[in-house]
Amino acid sequence: MVSASQVADFIALVAPGFIAVEVFRSAYPVKTRSDKSDLYLYVVYSLVCASILSLLSQRSSILLLGLKVPSRGTTFYPFVLLVVGWLVGQGCVIYCWSRHRLSKACRHLSWLRPDPQNTWNRINSDFDNQWAYVFLKDGSVYLGYIRFWNFDPDSQAQDFFLGSARRVDESIDVRGRKSSEWKERYLIGTGVYINTSEVSRIELHASFE
Repeated sequence: MVSASQVADFIALVAPGFIAVEVFRSAYPVKTRSDKSDLYLYVVYSLVCASILSLLSQRSSILLLGLKVPSRGTTFYPFVLLVVGWLVGQGCVIYCWSRHRLSKACRHLSWLRPDPQNTWNRINSDFDNQWAYVFLKDGSVYLGYIRFWNFDPDSQAQDFFLGSARRVDESIDVRGRKSSEWKERYLIGTGVYINTSEVSRIELHASFE
């Protein structure tokens, strides 16, 4: 029969890593993996968390909320270990965010860029305040800028919100030919929600003059 201490040891071996990985994935989602792969990853991160806490507990000069960092086997050790898991997850988020910002700010540091996973994520991460002409499969065209966007690695279709949006049509000249200019059909008050499954193409522009 499994004892309470064995259950506690199992939780301590998995829970900190689970927290660390899920905190990171909440900011940088990845494609769903097998439960077995995730379990291995949780264990690895839990060991990292335990190693960090063990290192801190050996330094009597380091305090946590006015108390010394608890060592393994003490009452507060599991709770502090979970906090360490959350901090490790946040540290991974800050690490990837810093890499992205540095690679974006300096071309020579482009090799620091985290894997964007797909073109949709790369475009929305790299281009800020770009105006977009969104061509839908039903023939309608919208102009605006992508204010909010979603990235789900497990889904082929993504959704986004077009801010400062307006419905536009191609201009027709006096000879009945389409020109390169667009005319506004009507202004949309707040914006328009669009799913990429309804889109045939998107054109990005620095302005819409």
